[in-house]
Amino acid sequence: MRNFPLIKFVILFCIGLIIRQLVFIKISLLILVGLILLIISLTLFKLKKIIDVKSYFNIVQIILIPIIGCLYLSVSMQNSPYYPFDETRIKNAKIYGEVYQIQLEKENQFVLNLNVDSIDVNLNRIYLQDKFLCKIRNTNKNTLSELYDKLRIGNYIELRGTIYQGREQRNPGEFNYQEYLESIGISALFVTEEIDSINILNADADIISNIILTARKEIDKILKDYHTEETAALLRGLILADRTDIDYEVKDQFVNAGVVHVLAVSGLHVGYIVLIFLFLFGRTNIVLRFILTMLGVVFFMFLTGAPPSVFRATVMTIVLLSSFLTVRSYNSYNALALAGLIILLLEPTAIFNPGFQLSFSAVLSIIWLYPKFSKLINESKINNSILKKILLFSAISFSAQIGTMPFTIIYFNKLSVVSLFANIIVIPLIGVILAVGIVTIITNIFSSFITITFASANNLFSDLLYYFVSIMGGGNFSYIPITNFSIYDSIIFYAGLIGLIYYLHKFKSVKPRIILLILIVSIFFVFTKFDDKQLLPDGKLSVIAIDVGQGDAILIKFPNNETALIDGGNANEYFDNGKFVIAPLLQYLEIDKINYGIVTHLDADHLNGYISLIEMNLVEKMYKPPFDSSSFVDILFEGLLKENNVEIKYHKKDTMTIGGCRVYCLNDTNYANSFLLDGNDNSGVHKIVYGKTSFLFTGDIGHKTERILTKLYKNFLESDVLKLGHHGSKGSSCPEFIRAVAPQNAIISAGVDNKFGHPAPEVIQLLEYNKIHINRTDLEGAILYISDGKNIEIINWKKLE
Repeated sequence: MRNFPLIKFVILFCIGLIIRQLVFIKISLLILVGLILLIISLTLFKLKKIIDVKSYFNIVQIILIPIIGCLYLSVSMQNSPYYPFDETRIKNAKIYGEVYQIQLEKENQFVLNLNVDSIDVNLNRIYLQDKFLCKIRNTNKNTLSELYDKLRIGNYIELRGTIYQGREQRNPGEFNYQEYLESIGISALFVTEEIDSINILNADADIISNIILTARKEIDKILKDYHTEETAALLRGLILADRTDIDYEVKDQFVNAGVVHVLAVSGLHVGYIVLIFLFLFGRTNIVLRFILTMLGVVFFMFLTGAPPSVFRATVMTIVLLSSFLTVRSYNSYNALALAGLIILLLEPTAIFNPGFQLSFSAVLSIIWLYPKFSKLINESKINNSILKKILLFSAISFSAQIGTMPFTIIYFNKLSVVSLFANIIVIPLIGVILAVGIVTIITNIFSSFITITFASANNLFSDLLYYFVSIMGGGNFSYIPITNFSIYDSIIFYAGLIGLIYYLHKFKSVKPRIILLILIVSIFFVFTKFDDKQLLPDGKLSVIAIDVGQGDAILIKFPNNETALIDGGNANEYFDNGKFVIAPLLQYLEIDKINYGIVTHLDADHLNGYISLIEMNLVEKMYKPPFDSSSFVDILFEGLLKENNVEIKYHKKDTMTIGGCRVYCLNDTNYANSFLLDGNDNSGVHKIVYGKTSFLFTGDIGHKTERILTKLYKNFLESDVLKLGHHGSKGSSCPEFIRAVAPQNAIISAGVDNKFGHPAPEVIQLLEYNKIHINRTDLEGAILYISDGKNIEIINWKKLE
């Protein structure tokens, strides 16, 4: 460390950034503490009894540099973006601003980033300085492509559409999209399908930015014209750093197999680019070859949008090639520290970016651990040269996986057990696909026939890649699900790793080393349990009203750990609550199966989210309304259930006992037929009783069914918690029904600023008049109740996250 002062500065600077972000220390207090420590150390220095000059300056650095990091992040965060409106959705808004980024076109939409300076809303002009992410959608592909080709970075434009706040964390373990947007400088989302309302008011354009944009568009066009859809999506990610066209299930398989890193443009890809450029410029003299390679790598960095991993690899490449040209020694630690410092000076919040963390932890781990593994392999008695090379290659991958393991678990909640083997196959194959992809782009300049030949070969290679990854990552055998892995656990992991590597050299024989390994692993598992928390405790009844927007989804965990899901929310072409909300929540809560699926009725906002869950084999048994042969939706739904071997049961007056809870289905088919109930009024109604506590779930029933239930069940309807019918609409929750149920708490599941106006003001007034505590998903996000059979507790799950 003495010979590498830059590394020391960067480490201390990063500590300052992390302290400022995690501890939220007031800067004035931090400076005061720092000054006090400096005065103390200076006093000790003057006394010349405790510390010498060298120690004094080390103390000064340890104190001052983190303070500089804290100050730097605080200053940079003073103008941090935030959503500037009270309403989460503003319709018919007209925005004005300058285009500063245009993303690649996707099916039926493209995205641009806008520096917005003014907005027209309800005949009022609002002036502001914010960045909006604008989604331009249209089903007419020609019209959309025409606008996409016409727009330039630097154009000043006007658009009319809807302003949205990004989705915040609405459910346990959920990704906070608005927080992410703000971390990359975006204040709000804007969506429009009104292509005709988009006008270019000033056609000024940024020349350099548009050259890069044009290159990206042309490369994207070549990839799509000559490759299959799957290969083009892969190459788009490898060359242009745009993975949005890669299917969600495919990405998940890459995660399970432990090879998702190859889909993100990183040092691996930059390394391949360097080799390709060195080969292409091989006939030039070494100085020109290195200079052209450095220029090529810089162009590739801008072509990809300069994500942290590519920026880091580019800086390290330039330092390495420059050291060769200037005949100076190259130190990987210094190069890595320099790359990190430049990124953090440009954007200090990048240290909290997953890409930054994964990239730098991987490279640092390779630099530190690989020489140790390499030495062990080379000193071994392995005589087979091929086997030795495979082991050395595996050691690189293993080193990177050790370094990134905590971040991988935190962000993906999975630890792949097949990654070591998978990387041996995938990394070389990715290198081939990338190289052939670049050659395909180059050959397109002078020969379509050669381009088609290389593209056809790449289609084969990518098919092999997808097939291999589907085998390695397609089953539950490929990974271990891990939740509740925290920053604290990561610190324990890295401390244990450093201790293991340090003390391993102290022992010469195998036995003490094994004992040391067992000891450190045991300490790790013990200490990482300290901050573990179980959101849904065993032995109790837990009920979560999941926030699925304008829809219903109630997750129930019984005292015996069996689970039920009443409704699955909505799903459409833009968002699937089953796939992106409920399934991740189940994984976060370590729930492998929904034992009792319940669909109250077949409206989209209750049914559609279930489709993905069924296809993912997460549902064991399904309770639904009696089969209606005249309903196309019902025919398709029952076909889906049978196709996935889900047992079908129908709503009828019945009772079950699950884990000490009594579950009552209150649907009386005789009454339903005699009163000709259909649609919402034919929703499944269920009551759960656990000890002295009870819950009543009513689907979308209206006044008609409420009055029937009141007449039929009378006092039996009394429940501690009532899930209001039909999202709190005025057509539900009649006074006599509310009096019969007499709940202490009411759940209203409704979307934020939904177009239906749910819940209705008169329903809220009725609940307040009866002194019923109201919980609303549109205001609070998910709502969690836990019952021990005697009392029901409303849990603030956000404080437990």
